[in-house]
This record gives sequence, structure tokens and C-alpha cells, in this order.
Amino acid sequence: MRGRVLEDGLIHLNKLGSNLRMRIIVQYVNSAGSSESGLDAGGLFKEFWTDLSNHSFDPNWALFKATEG
Repeated sequence: MRGRVLEDGLIHLNKLGSNLRMRIIVQYVNSAGSSESGLDAGGLFKEFWTDLSNHSFDPNWALFKATEG
């Protein structure tokens, strides 16, 4: 779900285990629980990875802490 990219993304990526090196297909689910239409030709994966990275390094999530130096 787009509103839960960090939570859902980490859950699903952790489930992949050693298959993380394989091709990852991204499919977004809308608020009604239905899959969003669209073909992942790399664009959805890039969008997912960009959103996941932005959320991961957002100071409000406190996953990482800035240090001096």
C-alpha cells in the first residue's frame, strides 16, 4: 500500500531471504484492497525503492541517527 511503503516493503523484502537477489516484481494495492492496474516494467520497482529509501532515511522515523563527523 502506498501509505505503508516502509512497513509493507520491509516485511515483504525480509520474507524473500536469499531470493532477494532474484527479480522483484512490485504491485501496489489501493485503499480498497484491490491491486492497482499497471505493468511493472521497472518503473514501479524504481518508484517503490525511491519511496522506501526516502522513508528509511527520514529523521521522523528514527531508523537512523545523524552523528557529528
